[in-house]
Amino acid sequence: MKNKIILLILTLVFILVFATGCNNSGGDKKAKKTYLNVAVWASNEERAVLEPLFDKFEAENPDIQLFVDYILSTQYKNKILTSLAGGTGPDVFLVYCSLFSAFQEKNVLYPLEELIAKDPTFKKSDYLDSALNQFSKNGDLYCIPRDMLPLSFIAYNKKCFDEKGLPYPKDFMTYDEIIDLAQKVGNKNQHQITRFGLYLVDPYEVILSYGGELVDNVENPTKAAINDPRFVKGLELYHDMIYKYRISPTKAEIDAIGQDTMSMLKSGNIAMFWSGTWTLRSCLENKEDLDFGYVQGPHQPGIEPRFLQGGAGYGINANTKHLDESWRMLKFITGYDVQFAMADCDYLFPSRKDVIKTLYIDKPKDPYGDRTALLKAAECVIPYPKVYIYDKVMDAAGRVFDNYFLDTISLEKTVKDAQKKVDAVFQEERDKQARREARKARREAKKNKK
Repeated sequence: MKNKIILLILTLVFILVFATGCNNSGGDKKAKKTYLNVAVWASNEERAVLEPLFDKFEAENPDIQLFVDYILSTQYKNKILTSLAGGTGPDVFLVYCSLFSAFQEKNVLYPLEELIAKDPTFKKSDYLDSALNQFSKNGDLYCIPRDMLPLSFIAYNKKCFDEKGLPYPKDFMTYDEIIDLAQKVGNKNQHQITRFGLYLVDPYEVILSYGGELVDNVENPTKAAINDPRFVKGLELYHDMIYKYRISPTKAEIDAIGQDTMSMLKSGNIAMFWSGTWTLRSCLENKEDLDFGYVQGPHQPGIEPRFLQGGAGYGINANTKHLDESWRMLKFITGYDVQFAMADCDYLFPSRKDVIKTLYIDKPKDPYGDRTALLKAAECVIPYPKVYIYDKVMDAAGRVFDNYFLDTISLEKTVKDAQKKVDAVFQEERDKQARREARKARREAKKNKK
């Protein structure tokens, strides 16, 4: 009887232990579930491509649940920086190249070199060097590049050229050639120009073509380089394209037309539109009403093509509590599957060499242009100046340039004023840094006295 009682007690204990173990097992699984916040700069159309891919990631990583915030471009910078400053920022987030230095300077991006060194599954050599360089600072990589968007892309309306029996533009023409073609394809009646040959959005492209730069050193800028003769030549040529050659519209003429750029291209108010590679997607969406082609932008004789680099990368929040999971997500969102899906829909030009091979080298031609020329353009890019006050620099210079492009001030005054204003921005930041260091030194001195 005594043995039976002991056996019964042991059985009950075993059952309780087993039940507790089962409950704990379930609890452990639930506790190990990591909730990862991801911020993406994406349109509704891009979101439709990304969502199934994120579902795939969760299926392959059952210990992670994603919370994805799709943010419109106009809201992105302020929303991300505000959330990061408040300690509620995403674990993984997209960083456009023009915003990289501002994010890196604020120490909100986790440096990736150590993670890369420990992970044999990730290779930097899978990505274009120019794309990696855009998100590197002082030898450390802070974002994995998602894409490359060189501002080299010229879309043209074939009907405008066919009407005049003119040849279509070619890849990498000289500036003289494209200006001549733009003058010929344009239309003018007795009172006004009814068709402009070439609408170029960004004057910096012309400036770069001569070898000019906005600042003295792209990697570590300290002052403006606007008074450099190469910069001045580019500035003057862009002005001449508007007022001397009359191939590009003034701001007043654009306002008078009252259409967005794609509508102007479709209607033939402009024959060629020079912007970034993202324009291809817009052209494809309008191909029923627009018989178009595309080429890569011009260069100066004897000088290799130079285009401003666009594109974005993804980084990890420096204060994330889920570093391993964030690294897995970062590799996925910049990996082959995601880049292929987005590039195959022409939302971006990929930064991964294997995707480029599949979509651009193995299939170099499409009905609209030569994809290998786009690849060459992506190898001729100049990164955004790596300065955290880039927005302030551009605002200071832009206000002066705007007056020049409105033809209200001379070239000489434009160069002098813009150089002075940008140099003042750099000096102001140096003064602020000096004051911060002085306050820090005083605090440390007080601390040491105690």
